Amino acid sequence: MKNKNTHILESRNNSSNNNETDFQLDEFLKKSTDTPENNHLLKKIWIGIDHLSNTKKYSAENAWEKVDSRIKLQTKNLIRRQKFLYTTMGAAASILLIVSSFILFSTNNFNYNFTASTNNGDKSTLFLPDGSQVKLNAASSLHYSYDPFKRKREVIFSGEGFFDVAKSKQPFFITTESGLKVKVLGTKFNLKTYAEDETVETTLIEGNVELVSSSNQKLLMHPGQVAVYKKVNQQLSLSNRKPEYSFGWLQNKIYLDKTSLYDVTVLLERWYDVDITVRNYNYENEKHYSGVLSEESITDILDGLVELSNITYSIEGRKIIINGN
Repeated sequence: MKNKNTHILESRNNSSNNNETDFQLDEFLKKSTDTPENNHLLKKIWIGIDHLSNTKKYSAENAWEKVDSRIKLQTKNLIRRQKFLYTTMGAAASILLIVSSFILFSTNNFNYNFTASTNNGDKSTLFLPDGSQVKLNAASSLHYSYDPFKRKREVIFSGEGFFDVAKSKQPFFITTESGLKVKVLGTKFNLKTYAEDETVETTLIEGNVELVSSSNQKLLMHPGQVAVYKKVNQQLSLSNRKPEYSFGWLQNKIYLDKTSLYDVTVLLERWYDVDITVRNYNYENEKHYSGVLSEESITDILDGLVELSNITYSIEGRKIIINGN
């Protein structure tokens, strides 16, 4: 159904002269139920259109031809753009497929290598490509590699770390600088193997771990056990050390269990990234320390050591000197 304005415009275009159309407009307005204000506005619009038509010799036919040709041109351009877009998307999909295939081929046919390390005073959490997670304590380094042909995951490790190894049919091997090897399939354990330490310590929380010494001695561990490997004689044995002592560093705590001053200073150097020198200390009658060191300032810990033993200390920047009395 046509509205009032459409009817008026058709009357305007089909009439033969202005008088006839003016008469038709007046008749229409008389019959209109609209407000006088709106009828007056409608008449002003009509007069303006009539003036514009006479001035520019308006032709509805010519105008439609222009509009029609413009629509056709825009349609052609749109079709061209769509064809170009589809072609581009197809090429991009092909490139993406090639890249994806290459990544898949690379993952399945080439070694994957990953290296990370921490400095004194730092800690870090790593997520390995196989889904395993490793928390590194201070002054630690890890090199991970995966060989798809040998179908095994290998790690070369030094320092201290908590390993949460993802379960897989492909074994997970860790080699330490001391020659001790750790074989796991999916388990959680702590491994402490600093180059300067006399022992390597492994503490198992979950799963099973097999330790193999450089002399080919083997030890199968079960949850809750602590194993110690002595570097000097390459001997493996279970320890009665409490397992929770090994994981204290994860909670920012250091557990001391009859620990010598020398070993305490080594721990503090790693923990706080300081350089400690001990002078004039009688190691023959030295005191051993037991207890828990929470993450406090280095001066708080040194003050505690002073109260427990006959020593003094001085600090210059990162250098600490402990003197025996």
